[in-house]
Amino acid sequence: MRTTVIVFPSPTLDDLLGLGQRCGANKTRRKSHYPWTKDGGQVKWNTVSGIVGLIVVAVVGFPNVYPVSALSDFYGSLASQAVALQTDCELKNPFTQEDYASSAGQLKILLLYEANNRPKLGTAHMSTEELAKALQTYKTSANVATETPH
Repeated sequence: MRTTVIVFPSPTLDDLLGLGQRCGANKTRRKSHYPWTKDGGQVKWNTVSGIVGLIVVAVVGFPNVYPVSALSDFYGSLASQAVALQTDCELKNPFTQEDYASSAGQLKILLLYEANNRPKLGTAHMSTEELAKALQTYKTSANVATETPH
């Protein structure tokens, strides 16, 4: 029985340190399978830094374009006014027809205010003082109308 021994050449110090390949030794290997790419499809550092820069600008500029804090304040104010209206309705012991009409009018003001005064893209302006004044005016006028003798 014969035994065949295969002897591999031992690596040199240049091979171990990665110095075995000289300039131009890898010219036959294609970097990309796309023939139309100029640089073999490899991403350059200036491209990567440009993309990172665009992402940073988008993240930093997002609150200026889409008013997240203004929307939060807007809907927080609407929610508090709605809870106040609900509490008024629950605490009125004799809930009369005039109270019902007043509450319905105030609810209509809340719904119209939400539809017409929602903060738009690119604007962070929000004023809920107008809503509070309109609700208070409606509530006061309804109370004055119920207190006058018929």
